[in-house]
This record gives sequence, C-alpha cells and structure tokens, in this order.
Amino acid sequence: MTAIGIPALAWFIQHLINKRDEYEAKTREAEREQDEMRYQQLKDGLQRLELCLGTIKKDLSNKVDEEDCKEKCDNKWNMINHHRHAENGDVVISRR
Repeated sequence: MTAIGIPALAWFIQHLINKRDEYEAKTREAEREQDEMRYQQLKDGLQRLELCLGTIKKDLSNKVDEEDCKEKCDNKWNMINHHRHAENGDVVISRR
C-alpha cells in the first residue's frame, strides 16, 4: 500500500464505522419512540378497561336478581290467592 492508500483506507473504515453508529442511534431512537407509543396505547387501553369494569360493577350492584324477584312475587300471589277470612274478618293465611 502506498502512503496515500493507507490513510484513505483508514478514513473509509472510520466513515463506515460512523455511518453504522449513526444508523444504530437512529434505530434505537425509533425503537424507543415505538416503545413509548405502545406503552401509551396499553396505558390508555387499561384505563378504558378499568372504566368499563367500573360501569359493569355498578350495573351489577344495581341489578335485581331475577330468581329472587320471581320467588317474592310467587309468595305474594300465593298469600293473596290462598287466604281466607276468619269469622271476625281477620285475614288467615294458610301455610302449605
């Protein structure tokens, strides 16, 4: 190699190393931005889920159990339909 060839080769190798470093820095920055975006999306999704679960919990706490309601209704109508009056006019409910 000549006196000019060695420094030119060194410059070229250094140039390649610098380009590689720049590319890696850009790649890391892009990955960091993507990670930040994904984190924000997951955080927003979690907040929406928590809101939804809170609404469901509230709805469930206000919900009347259908079986309990039917049972109470049946008992009421059984009392109404299966009662009699005593001679003094008092209502007597027969227990079955």
